[in-house]
Amino acid sequence: MATALVGLPTAAQDVRVTSDTADAELLKKLQSELRTDASTATVFEARRQARRAAEKAENYLNSIGYFAPDIAYSVDPSDPPIALVRIEPGPQFQFLSIQIDTGPTPLADTAQEALATVQTLTAGDIVLPAEIIAEEAGLIAALRALGYAEAEAMTREVLGDRDGGLIDLPYRLDPGPRIRLGDVGFSEGTRTRRQYLDRLVPFEREALYSPQALAALTRRLYATRLYRLANVQIAPAASDTSEDGAEIRDVLVQLEEQNRYTLTPGTSFSTSAGPGLTPSLTRRRA
Repeated sequence: MATALVGLPTAAQDVRVTSDTADAELLKKLQSELRTDASTATVFEARRQARRAAEKAENYLNSIGYFAPDIAYSVDPSDPPIALVRIEPGPQFQFLSIQIDTGPTPLADTAQEALATVQTLTAGDIVLPAEIIAEEAGLIAALRALGYAEAEAMTREVLGDRDGGLIDLPYRLDPGPRIRLGDVGFSEGTRTRRQYLDRLVPFEREALYSPQALAALTRRLYATRLYRLANVQIAPAASDTSEDGAEIRDVLVQLEEQNRYTLTPGTSFSTSAGPGLTPSLTRRRA
């Protein structure tokens, strides 16, 4: 391919991009990414601008799957001096394979099915870091929704073939134990009647953990308008084990109550008695 030369519009003609291998569409995208309104009056300023443009070009190319670009920068010492960036993008990487490794502990069948549903990237797809991160987050969310409250992603170890432009991607996930919900304990000293609080709990004992269950209890507590703080979380250690081998974790609820009495000022006016003050005292009950 003949050398392509891309000059930016006259208003910002301070970075010049050249390439022997990039196609016109990619050069146009690079031009848009590297555009700047900064001007350069000296060779030193132009070199600094060229260096920054080269770094920005590499980051952009990485974000769209070009992980082995060859980038060089220099300066045309004209008047004014012009920043020059030469970019050979190399191959746009594709997935050779994608695997999910959840360690030695077998997952429940429903969890295996959920992971298969969430996984959308396949061999042959362009490698886009944003999509890898999004899919990994989706895999973790799927595990947590099915009782694996402490599921987390381990360090990624991506294996790539620079010359072939291919990547093997193993998602390494630590699901942790499967968890069912135990007894619900509220802060000591809470003045609200326990019978009232129990009616707010939206799940049965030994229900499978899910973030939605704890979030529903949090919303119900705040909806009473009795609390300025309602923090709901599972206990760090198991209190028992269910018949299917899941850990039973109690649910711990930390509450900070609102003031029980609210004094509301009011005013009145009478043609016979004149102005007056009519405060009201409201008591929250539960």
